[in-house]
Amino acid sequence: MLENIAAMRCLEKRAAQAVKADDGTEREWSLEMGANVYLYNLGWRPGTVKAGDTLKVTVAPLRSGKSGGGLLLEATTADGKTLGASP
Repeated sequence: MLENIAAMRCLEKRAAQAVKADDGTEREWSLEMGANVYLYNLGWRPGTVKAGDTLKVTVAPLRSGKSGGGLLLEATTADGKTLGASP
């Protein structure tokens, strides 16, 4: 799980986030999110996440095993609300 997502902006099928590590450093991650129509059907809308929102996300890692990206599996807001619906 990754915590403290500082910002999220949707780039068609991807999202870029500044991820804050436990030591306080930030690093940008790129997450695959699926086709726009699929995301819309799951409840994602253009205004679902705004710059500055803090999210807790679960991701499937990159095949290479490197950090810095993956497939978004679940996203939860700071107040515990789950974003989108389960497939």
